[in-house]
Amino acid sequence: MKLKKEYRESIISTLKCYNLLLAHIEELKKQLGEVFMNDGVTAIDYAGDGIKTGNINKLVENTALKNIDDVEELKAKLDVAKSKLNRLDSAIGSLDMNERQVIILGYLKGYRWQEVANEMSYTDRMIRNLKKSAISKLSYVFYGDRAFEADSAKII
Repeated sequence: MKLKKEYRESIISTLKCYNLLLAHIEELKKQLGEVFMNDGVTAIDYAGDGIKTGNINKLVENTALKNIDDVEELKAKLDVAKSKLNRLDSAIGSLDMNERQVIILGYLKGYRWQEVANEMSYTDRMIRNLKKSAISKLSYVFYGDRAFEADSAKII
C-alpha cells in the first residue's frame, strides 16, 4: 500500500510537534490561572466622589467582562489542544508494540534513528520498516483511505 507523500509528511510533522503540543497545553493552563488571579478588584477606586459606597466602577466591570471572555477563549483552546493530544495518543496506542516504541523513541523522545536501532537491538532496515509501517497506520487512523494511492486496494 503506497502512502501519499502529503499525508506521510503531515503525520511526521504532527509527531515532531508532540512535545510542543504538550508545552502548549501547559502554557494555556498557566494563562488560565493568571486570568483567575487578575480579577479586577484592584481597579476599585473610592476617590471619585469621596463617599465609600462600595459601588463597582466601570473599570472593574470591564476587567471582569474581559476576564470572562479570556477564560472562555482559553478553555476552548485548551479543549482543542487536549483533544488533539488524546487523538494522537490513541492512534499511537493502536500500533503494535515495536511500531509504538519506534515512534516514541524516534519522534517523541527525539532519538536519532541509529540510537533507536541500538536501543531496540534491531538493524537500521528493521527500524525503517517499522517506522514506515507505523506512519502508514497512523495515516490511516487520521485520514482513512484518502491517505493512500488509488491503486492500493489492500487495507492495512
